[in-house]
Amino acid sequence: MRTVTTKVDVFSFGIVVMEFLTKRRPTGLDEENGLSPISLRQLVEKALANGINGVRQITDPKLVLSIYEEQEQHQVLEELFKLALVCTSSNPEDRPNMNEVLSMLQKLRETRFGNRDEHFPFDEGESNTTAPLKEQFY
Repeated sequence: MRTVTTKVDVFSFGIVVMEFLTKRRPTGLDEENGLSPISLRQLVEKALANGINGVRQITDPKLVLSIYEEQEQHQVLEELFKLALVCTSSNPEDRPNMNEVLSMLQKLRETRFGNRDEHFPFDEGESNTTAPLKEQFY
């Protein structure tokens, strides 16, 4: 029997990222050309292999409208898809740990937004949903 590790959490994170970006379920298989079912991970792999047009085709249309204004933005989207694929590697040993995932996300944020915090107004570790809870319980 396999040992459960935090790499399972990393896998789940990758799936959630793909679901968020595509607005598709991982368990609902897509038929490719009506011939054979493929998983969400396989769909993302094929889209990345087809470049930005492939990525556009699988990305949530509402997200596409807001993201594809600048070249930089679609590169961020591609990097998020690549991160999701690394997180969902079939071999748990090939997956990053959550600290590595966080570092990758921070690097992506710095690349895109620099050190400007106006896009991220909350204190580190707080969000608009956790701040009221913190006040309520402390």
